[in-house]
Amino acid sequence: MNDFLNEEYLDKESITSYKRSDMILTLFFAVLDLIVIIVSSINLKSKKRKISELKQKVIKIFIFDIIIRLLYNVQYNSPNLYKENLLSLMNTSQFYLIISFLDLILFNPKLSKLQQSNKKDKQFKLCILFFFITFSYEKLPFPQITKIFNIKINKIILFIQSLVILYCIYKLHDNLKIKITDIVSNIKIETQDKKQINLIKFYLFILGSPLSCLILFTIYYCLKIVILFILNAVFALYASILLNIVKNSAKYFTFFVCEVIIYVLNKISIEKEKELKKNNKTFLDEVEIIKD
Repeated sequence: MNDFLNEEYLDKESITSYKRSDMILTLFFAVLDLIVIIVSSINLKSKKRKISELKQKVIKIFIFDIIIRLLYNVQYNSPNLYKENLLSLMNTSQFYLIISFLDLILFNPKLSKLQQSNKKDKQFKLCILFFFITFSYEKLPFPQITKIFNIKINKIILFIQSLVILYCIYKLHDNLKIKITDIVSNIKIETQDKKQINLIKFYLFILGSPLSCLILFTIYYCLKIVILFILNAVFALYASILLNIVKNSAKYFTFFVCEVIIYVLNKISIEKEKELKKNNKTFLDEVEIIKD
């Protein structure tokens, strides 16, 4: 149960229904993760090493998501600070996979070892920052009587944390927008000699993804702040259900962007391999004609 919900003002049936619906939603997305992993393993095929590495990262993102969701359900039944730490570490690892996925696409082998090392340091610092600003401080064992201006300390922590995360989201959006633009530009360069009309819709989707992510996560944290000030426990309960839906939508949209990017890269790679085979076959046929 979320910390901003006052269980003492809710009947047991409402609490049980909320927990059951939350767990069903969690298990639904875990099954969806598994389906995506299977489909990706079957459909994403390329001989290129880079595509293979990107594929492994995407699959790991979904594997981590399954583990996170299962841990969430376990933590639900028996809250534990160690489980919270593990959950935060898993979320941070998933975040690292996403940023490293984008950096791998833009990886330039001509960069010096120092430049590559600096890039890894930035990734590491970003992940450390992510861990500390997203950690569930509100679930630390504060005394129940701890209040400031008659407001529970847990709610104050959630309020401050949400504001900090909102600021970080806006800062991260600027960096993400630049990376996504560079990724689409690089893809277009690879296909500039061909008419890739069927890929235009994917280009537009990828280019618009940073803004969409910004909007979804902003809605989530703004809604989280609003719920903190809802006094009616029943309204807070329904708002919390909506909050979970927005949260899962925002997360899955981010994963889906990664899936679309690798789909496009894989499609281009396969078409190039087919064209190369076709050219080799044409060349061999010409050689045979000359021999005859």
